[in-house]
Amino acid sequence: MRKFTTTILLIFPLVMFGQVKFSTATFEEVIKESQKTSKLIFLQFESNGCEKCNEVADKAFEDAGLAKLLQESFVCVKIGPTHPDRELISSLYNIQGFGSFFIDQQKTLLHTYLTTTTRATSYKEQVEIVFNRAGEELRLNEMEKQYNSGEKTPGMLQLILEKRKSLYLQTD
Repeated sequence: MRKFTTTILLIFPLVMFGQVKFSTATFEEVIKESQKTSKLIFLQFESNGCEKCNEVADKAFEDAGLAKLLQESFVCVKIGPTHPDRELISSLYNIQGFGSFFIDQQKTLLHTYLTTTTRATSYKEQVEIVFNRAGEELRLNEMEKQYNSGEKTPGMLQLILEKRKSLYLQTD
C-alpha cells in the first residue's frame, strides 16, 4: 500500500504539469494579454450539452508536448457554458457548437477546428496550420505597407488581392 501511495504521489504532479492551463479571463482581458505578450489566442469552446465531448478534448490537453506548445505560443482560454463572454464570442465568430478557435491580437479568426479528439497530434496539426496562416498574414501586412507607402503598381495590388482572397479576407 505504501508503494502504491508513493507512486501515485509521484505521478500525479507529472500529469498535472502536462496539462494546458486555461485562463478564465474575460475576452477583452485575453485580447490585452495577447497584445502584451505577442501571443495568439486559443479558444476552446466547450459544448453546452455534450459533456463527453468536453471530456474528450480535456484528455488531449493532458499531453505534455501539446501543453508546452500551446502555453508558449497562445493565450489559452476555455469558454464553458457559464463563461461571462460566451454569447459575445458566439456572435463575433458565429459559433454554433463547440471546437477550437485560433484568433490573433486584432480579434481576427485565423482558423477553426470544429471537433474534439483525444489525439493531441490532431491539435498539434491545427497549431501548425495556424502558424502558417499567421505567417501569411504577416506577409500580407508587409505587402500592404509597401503599397500604402507608394508602391501602387497594378502587380502589387494584384498580389495583395490574391493573398487576401487566399486568407478569406475582404477584397473590396
